[in-house]
Formats: sequence, structure tokens, C-alpha cells
Amino acid sequence: MEESSAGMAKASEGDDGVLQKLFKMSLSAKEAGEAEITRDDIKSSDEECNRSLFGKVVGDRHAGLLGIKRTMGAIWRMQHSMEVKEISKIFFQFIFLSQEDKKKVSAGHNWMYGNQYLILKEWFHGLHSNHSCFDEITLWVQVLNVPLNWMSTEVGQKVGRIVNKVKNVVGCKVGGDVGSFLKLLVAIDLKEPIPRCTSIKLGNQKVMVAFRYEKLVNLCYYCGMIGHLDRNCSKRLRYFENNCVVDGQFGDWPKTSETFAGGRSMQSDSSGEKVDHPKINPVQGSFASDNIISNVGKQEIIKSNESGNHSPLLFGELGSSSAKNGEIQEFVRVAEPTPTNVAKPVEDD
Repeated sequence: MEESSAGMAKASEGDDGVLQKLFKMSLSAKEAGEAEITRDDIKSSDEECNRSLFGKVVGDRHAGLLGIKRTMGAIWRMQHSMEVKEISKIFFQFIFLSQEDKKKVSAGHNWMYGNQYLILKEWFHGLHSNHSCFDEITLWVQVLNVPLNWMSTEVGQKVGRIVNKVKNVVGCKVGGDVGSFLKLLVAIDLKEPIPRCTSIKLGNQKVMVAFRYEKLVNLCYYCGMIGHLDRNCSKRLRYFENNCVVDGQFGDWPKTSETFAGGRSMQSDSSGEKVDHPKINPVQGSFASDNIISNVGKQEIIKSNESGNHSPLLFGELGSSSAKNGEIQEFVRVAEPTPTNVAKPVEDD
């Protein structure tokens, strides 16, 4: 007999210590008994879970129920109301009245609350806040110092495996101080420090490449883990308690506020002067699919996806995207080449 989905999630939050103690104790006849339930008993709670997304806040700062409901409700701008239940201080159930609202939010990525990532998952039997499905987030990673003749999707795939699973590869030629670089959409393992660099070797030629992460927040500059800041780093505190002085090996340099071919960018006008477009909520999540390239002006891009298909594309401005049978379709309009064809920031409604 399957347990109630809501009950299963609740029992997994904060009660493990109590249950472990009870398993080791001798139970009375009443305590050893069973309460027989039927599927009708769990029908309403099961339906509720199927209309829900379960969100885990990745961080060491607790999220309040009222605050997260108001904040995410304002960001998601749903057509219908939403109920939020606090399962634990970092784990929440978002119950949607409309399946369309749920699909809209679920299709987005990199949502944040209080400068901490909010990872959303659909309900499945056995889901709880410590499930491995919450151990990854998807981020764009810029790979710097790749030789021009090595900038291929195949190289991007191999470099990306050092970070983790690669979902997409984009080659960006943006010019200016930034130059050219590979850009990877990768699944970041939250149980490990973020990789800072690696080396690429071709025969006797070896080149070190550096990683920069777009929309990276809540990074510990001491241990390189996502989910806490250095002042709360347990590793640093252990060294301090043992009277050891060990310098941190990270900083703010793995972050980049500039996003190319996947976010807002800094372009140059006809005079050659840089135009720094205002950023509106630069690190907040997006309803756009991870595989959709947003407004970046006219750039030459080589793009590949998980299936390995790739082709050179000349991207201008991004047209609309629509969902059909659960899939995101891309519609791209190529802009005419003009000296002042720069990306415009997306204004709030």
C-alpha cells in the first residue's frame, strides 16, 4: 500500500532522528499495530500533490512562509491564486489551482528567494528535501582562454564533463575586452566545490582554461560550495577552532555579471564605446527555456544540444517561443546587420 504523498513528504522532514530512536525501542501492542487505509483516504492529498511543485531553498538562511509566498507570487505573476505550505524551514509545497500556472513555473529555471536558489521539482513517490534530485542546479559557464581553432562543440562537451553533465554548448564571438569563449550549460553538483579551471591538451600542446559562472549566488569564498557564505563555512570554522590559518581558495572572480548568448550583454555602439545596459533583476530566474538564446544583438553562434546536433546560426533578436506537447519550440528572427544593432534590456511589465 502506497503512503499518502503529502504524509510521505512530511514524515521525511525533521522527524528522522525521532524515528531512528523508535526503531530501536521495544513497542507496546498498541504501538506495534497498524492503521489500515484505503486509496479513497489519500485521494485528496494525492491530487493536491499532483497539482504542486516542491521547492527547496539552497542556503543556510531560513525562508519564511509568508515571505516566500509573497515574493514568488509576485515574480511568477500567475493567472490564479496559489497556496503555499511550509514542510520545513527550507522546504515548501506550492499548490497551484491552474495546471497552466504550474507548467509555466515548472518550465522556468534558476528561481531565487533571498539571494538563494529555489529548486523546484514535480511530485513523485518518496520525494523529500534531502533527495538527490535537489543536489543539482543548471548554470551557464563561460570557458575562457580556449584557442580559436579549438572552439568547437566537441571540445565544449569534453571540457564540460569536468564540471558535470553538459546540456548545451554555445560558441560566442563577442569581441571587445571579452573576446571569444565557449559557453556551457551544465548541471552543477551542489555537494562539491565549483570547478575553477581545467586544462585542455592536444598532443604536446596544453592550455589552461578558466571558468566563470553566470547568475552565481550564495557562493562560499572559502570552500567554493554553493549554499552558504564564508562566515558560516563549517570548514573554515573547524580550522579556526584548531588554531589553523588556511587561506580560502575562492573569491568573487568565478562570478560574472555579463551574460552573453543566454542573458543580457554588454555591447559596443558605432563609436566603439561600451554600452552598459541596465540590468533588471540580473540573477533572478527566468520563464525561458534553458535552451533558448535571449536577445544578444548580432553574434555568430555555434550551438549544440543534448542530442549532439549542432549547426552555425546567426542570431539576431529572439522571437516568441511556444509550448506544444510539452516541448519548447524556438522561433528566431535574424536581424539585419547595422552598426548600432545592440541588445535592449527587457523592461518589467
